[in-house]
Parts: sequence; C-alpha cells; structure tokens
Amino acid sequence: MSARVAPQGQVHERAEGRVSLHTSQRRVADIVARAKREHPYEVPGVSARPIIDGNPDYLAWIAKATSAPKTA
Repeated sequence: MSARVAPQGQVHERAEGRVSLHTSQRRVADIVARAKREHPYEVPGVSARPIIDGNPDYLAWIAKATSAPKTA
C-alpha cells in the first residue's frame, strides 16, 4: 500500500502497511493513545468499526481475549 501525505504543506509518497486489530470497544482508547505515542505520523489514522455479526466461535474468542483480567 502506498500513501500520499502532506504534513506541513509538503507532499510525500511512501510505502506503508495497514493493521486490523480485533478488540473490544473499551480497549480502543488505549490503542489510540499508544498509536499517538509511538506512530511517526503527527495524526495516526486509527478508527473503530462495530462488528455486527460473524463466526460465533471467533466472536467469543475476541470477547474472552479482550476481557479484563480477573483479580484474585
């Protein structure tokens, strides 16, 4: 994938990748904060989309993998 970006009015073309993170809505703010800290772009492109349906086993796995840790 390539991107054409114009930071501070200068146009740059560069190769870049895309990532898809499957998580729960409550974790999105943490992902955005980390992207802002670590991504080289001034405004990293992070967006969230609802999952409205899918493989029930996969959706259950997402729910389990992103649930809050149990406290002892």
